[in-house]
Amino acid sequence: QLMEENPNFYLDLTPGAGMCVNFNKDPELWYDFFLRYADRIILGSDLYGIDAGEDRYDLTRNFLEGTSPIPHSLGTIYPMPRPLPREVLEKIYRNNVLRLQGCDPRPINREKIYAHCLDIEKQYGNQLTDMGKKNLKTMMAYWK
Repeated sequence: QLMEENPNFYLDLTPGAGMCVNFNKDPELWYDFFLRYADRIILGSDLYGIDAGEDRYDLTRNFLEGTSPIPHSLGTIYPMPRPLPREVLEKIYRNNVLRLQGCDPRPINREKIYAHCLDIEKQYGNQLTDMGKKNLKTMMAYWK
């Protein structure tokens, strides 16, 4: 309904295992969803931690493209009923985001990013987990 009523809405897809388990409850519905809205689905990049990110990308690709069950701590995850067509995968993985933002990267304002990190540290520093604090310090060192 959200996609139907909002034609300019795009979906950022960064599924974890839990989302894939829920997709498995009605695989044909989700297969049709991905085909129908392929022009409005973008592979997300909001992954945390190096190991978690690689695992989640592998899970996502195996779920969308694979044919074999995927063993996981939440139980067996089954891929789409059929691998999504290559043209649909290319839209999700690459073409949609390039169409929306273009191919040329925008200039980076290092000072603004560093200032934003300082603001985050000031406002939320005491609420961050140890990993969050470490990640913020790493970003601040990079952008300084």
